[in-house]
Amino acid sequence: MPYVVFAIVLVAWSSPVVSVQTRCGRPNCDPLKPKSNSIHRRHRHRGSGRTRVKPPPPPVEPKANLTIITEPGSEVASDVMTYGMTDENGILLISVKPDNLLVLTATKPGYEPGKGSISLKSAESGALLIKLTPKPGKLSIIPSVAGSDILVTGLGEYKDRISELKVTPGNYSIKVSRTCYQSEEQQILIAPAEVQIRQIPLTLQPMNDLLNLAESNWRIRNFDNALTAVNCILESLPDHPRANFIKGSILYSAEDYQKSTGYLVKALMGGEQIKLPVAYHSGSYHQGYLLLSQQSLEFHAYSQGGPDLSIVANKILEGKLELRKGYYLRITVGMSDGRKEGRQEYDFHPARGTAKNSHCPTCGSELEVLLSLVLKVK
Repeated sequence: MPYVVFAIVLVAWSSPVVSVQTRCGRPNCDPLKPKSNSIHRRHRHRGSGRTRVKPPPPPVEPKANLTIITEPGSEVASDVMTYGMTDENGILLISVKPDNLLVLTATKPGYEPGKGSISLKSAESGALLIKLTPKPGKLSIIPSVAGSDILVTGLGEYKDRISELKVTPGNYSIKVSRTCYQSEEQQILIAPAEVQIRQIPLTLQPMNDLLNLAESNWRIRNFDNALTAVNCILESLPDHPRANFIKGSILYSAEDYQKSTGYLVKALMGGEQIKLPVAYHSGSYHQGYLLLSQQSLEFHAYSQGGPDLSIVANKILEGKLELRKGYYLRITVGMSDGRKEGRQEYDFHPARGTAKNSHCPTCGSELEVLLSLVLKVK
C-alpha cells in the first residue's frame, strides 16, 4: 500500500502541465470564473500583450525674431493678425514664422498707413523700417489789428491774416508786426492732421515812439508810414497838435487841401506853428512862406534882401479871398500912429500861379486853407 501511494505521487509530479491559452494571452485565465473576471478585463484593456510605441513628435523649427521700427504708438498688423503697438521709441519686437514673406502694415492716427515686407530664415534676427507719412495740418493766424504783416519761418510772408494754410507737421516760428504796434513772436507746434487757430493780440507802441516814427518818416517824405503812425495816435488822441500838424502837412503837400484844413487848424489851436509856401505881392512878387501861430503871422522871403514882415495876431482885422485879377488873399491889418487908427493891406498869392489869369485850378482851394488859418489867428 505504501508503494502505491508513492507511485501516484511520483506520476503526478512527473506529468506535464497543460496551459490553456486565453483570449487575453495569459495562461490559466478562465474568463468563466467570477474571480478571474477583473483580471481578464484588465488584461483585455491592456491589449493583446504586445507593447505599442508612439511615434516621436516632429522637430520644432525655431522662429525668426523681427524688430519693427516706425512711429511711436503705431499699430502693426498683417492680413491675418495684429502684432501690437510700438513703444515710445517706435520699436516693436515680434516672433515670426521663418521662410515666409511677411507683409506688415503700420497705422497711426494723423498719418497715412505704411507698409513693409520681409522674409527671415529660421532663428534669424532682422529689422523692418516702416515709414509713415504725416497728414498735413492747417494753420490760421488772426492778428488783432487789420493789415498786419505775418512772417512764418519756413513758409513765407503773409498780409492781414492766414486762413487754414496747409502745413507740414512740425515746429514753426511766427512774427506778427504792424506799424505803430509792438511786434509779437510765438512758437507753434503743428501735429499731424491738426487744425490750429491762433489769435495774436498786438499792443500799441508808446505815444512818444509813435510820434518819433511819424516825424522821421514825414521828414524823409515816406508819407505812407508817417500817416500810419499819426493815424494810430489820432485814434486815441484826436486833438494831438503835432500829429494833426504832420497829417495836415502831408495832405497839403498832396494837394488835398480840403481834408488838410481841419488838421492844420487843430494843430494851430494846439500851439503848433504852420509854415506854408506863398508869394507876397508888393509891387512885385516875392516867393517865400507864411509862418502862422496863435500870436502872429510872419512872411519871410526866400531871396536874400526880400521883404520880411510880422503882424501881431490881434491886429488882423480881416481876411478875404480875391479871385479877380488872379488868385490872392488880402489881409487887412489895423495900424496906429498914436493919433488915429489906419489900415494896411497885404496881398498873398499861392506859390504857383502868381501871374494874372494864370492857369491854377487848385489855387482857390490852397488859398481857402490859408484863409481858414488866418481867421483862427485873427
